[in-house]
Amino acid sequence: MNAKKPHLAVILIQVLYSGMLLLSKAAFNGGINSFVFVFYRQTFSCFLLVPLALTLEWYYLSPYSFLFGRRGHHSHLQPSARSLCSLFNSELITLSLETCGVGLVYTSATLASATSNCLPAITFFLAFLHRIKQDGVMKAYTSKLLFTSLQCVLSSIQSSAIALALERDMNRWKLGSDVRLLAIAYCVTNQ
Repeated sequence: MNAKKPHLAVILIQVLYSGMLLLSKAAFNGGINSFVFVFYRQTFSCFLLVPLALTLEWYYLSPYSFLFGRRGHHSHLQPSARSLCSLFNSELITLSLETCGVGLVYTSATLASATSNCLPAITFFLAFLHRIKQDGVMKAYTSKLLFTSLQCVLSSIQSSAIALALERDMNRWKLGSDVRLLAIAYCVTNQ
């Protein structure tokens, strides 16, 4: 049974991801703008992740170490390459979420699910193109949950700027107790 666990985990992830795409498509068909959807998704994720990260990994917090990586004896509060990589990675997250949302508006959830298998290859290609070693970034931050929370906060800020610039009709920002709210909640819990 232990040998089958990785296969079952992959199948479960694919099922959850397909459900996320189907609900997202239903929310877009229900009238929510894709950019507003990504903003709500990232913001609600921040409300979930940040308190959880601060509660579980508070002992990693030394002044500014979260933003600038681990501090050595000779380092000062100067942005390091690690912090710049984390900012860049959050931009890639925002960009991929925004393009996925726009793609879902104009295509089907089936096509989005089929092409989602290309995301790891695209991520690897972009990291290679920009000479980013992803394992090096993760080793630099001792707290993985705090690092993920930082990326989520930065992505939320970026997606809010994009959504405010591209969707000015406040009626498209309203959430009700319908499929739009359900889709956002589902995406947040499966992120």
